[in-house]
Amino acid sequence: MSSLSDLDFQPGRAFHEAAISRFGPGTLITCCHPSDDFFLIASFSCSALRINADSTALVLQSLLGGSILYFQVVHQDAWCFHFSVASKHVGLMIHRMAKFVCKEFAIFFTLWRNGGPDYMREELLWNQMQEAGWNHVHRKKKSYAEVARSHSTHLLIC
Repeated sequence: MSSLSDLDFQPGRAFHEAAISRFGPGTLITCCHPSDDFFLIASFSCSALRINADSTALVLQSLLGGSILYFQVVHQDAWCFHFSVASKHVGLMIHRMAKFVCKEFAIFFTLWRNGGPDYMREELLWNQMQEAGWNHVHRKKKSYAEVARSHSTHLLIC
C-alpha cells in the first residue's frame, strides 16, 4: 500500500500556475473567506492510499495547489467527499479537468449542486451519450408466406 509521502505535488504547482495565467496574478485556489467558496465533489474509484477527509485534503493539495487548511473536505459517502475552492472560476476549471489518474489513486471531480451531485442530470447525459452511440434499424416483419415466396423465386431448378 502506498503512503501519503509518495504523493507528487508537481501537478498542484502546474494547476496553480495555469490558474494564475488564466485568471491573473493573485488567483487563489483555496481561500479563508467562506462566503466566496465554490463546492465540488471528489470521488475515488480506486486508491492505494487510506482514504479519509484528511488524506483527501492532502491529495487535493497535491493536484490543485492551495492550502490543505481551506479545502474544508467533508466525507459524503464511501469514497466521496465534498470540498471547497476559492471561486467559481477555479471550481469550473477543476470540473473541466474531470479526473486525475495515477498509480496511487483515481479521482473524479463533479459539481456540488443543491446539497450533492446532480445524479439525475448526470444519468440523463449518460443515457443520451449511450443512445447516440447506437443505430436503430427498423425492419418490416414478413409473414411466413412472403418469406417462402421470396425464397422460391431464388431457387434454381437443375
